[in-house]
Amino acid sequence: MQEKFLIVCEGGSDVAILESLAEYFKKQITPLAPQRDATSGTFPKFGFGSVLNWCRSNSRKIDLFLDFAGAKSILIHLDTDIAVEINRLEFEQGRAPRECCERILDQYVESFRQNNKVYYLLPTQNMDTWVLACLNLSVVSLENGIYNRVPDYEKISKEDLVSLLSMLGVGKGYDSYKDISKSIIGEIERVKLACSEFMYLCSILE
Repeated sequence: MQEKFLIVCEGGSDVAILESLAEYFKKQITPLAPQRDATSGTFPKFGFGSVLNWCRSNSRKIDLFLDFAGAKSILIHLDTDIAVEINRLEFEQGRAPRECCERILDQYVESFRQNNKVYYLLPTQNMDTWVLACLNLSVVSLENGIYNRVPDYEKISKEDLVSLLSMLGVGKGYDSYKDISKSIIGEIERVKLACSEFMYLCSILE
């Protein structure tokens, strides 16, 4: 029987990437939130506020969710580009965005991390850094100067990330990212080396 993980994430694009990685590692992923709309078949935009609200509302139900689903752990995802919005004080004190997000999530579910019932997924900026790491940046014209400013995917600015993905024609939504996930899987070792949170996720699913 496949090992099962439950996920809480910001939207359908994130679900698509996590599902594809789970399939690669022969694991099963079931979204707790957001859930696919039964009528349209699409995932509603959930966002970081909804992720935090879910953690706040369900912090005492973690064991119930795991037992009912027969799952090993819950993966809780937040993009770290919102660190200043949810933890301005510590962000302005110099804490790293990932740590700022981690400390907010700890207010609700920290105790479940100690026995690996909950894992946090906190990618640099957002999961688009993983997408960018699997693509061929050499096709981007050097004349715009952006390519030369991305020596390290763990330090990329949100502005450069958005610009590069736009130039490369990367679309949005579940279906688009399900297709892009094939490229991530095809370049999985490269993405691991480029993005530490991606490597961390792979170590959980292996």
